[in-house]
Amino acid sequence: MKIEVQLYSYLRDGRGKTVELDVHEHATTADVIKMLNIGDNVVANMMINDVDAGRESALKEGDCLSLFPLLTGG
Repeated sequence: MKIEVQLYSYLRDGRGKTVELDVHEHATTADVIKMLNIGDNVVANMMINDVDAGRESALKEGDCLSLFPLLTGG
């Protein structure tokens, strides 16, 4: 099934702003993070179709997953 992934801040480095992925039927947000080779400890917040999601949230055809990194600065 196809989903769209929107990446924010430095998660875009080498990946782009939006990525379309073909994932298996029971894919979770954690599966997508792994597919994109993003460190598990880097993603601070995620949303599916603009609703807060967790690492084990299930995805379905046409979903839009947004991934936000930890913020740094001082």
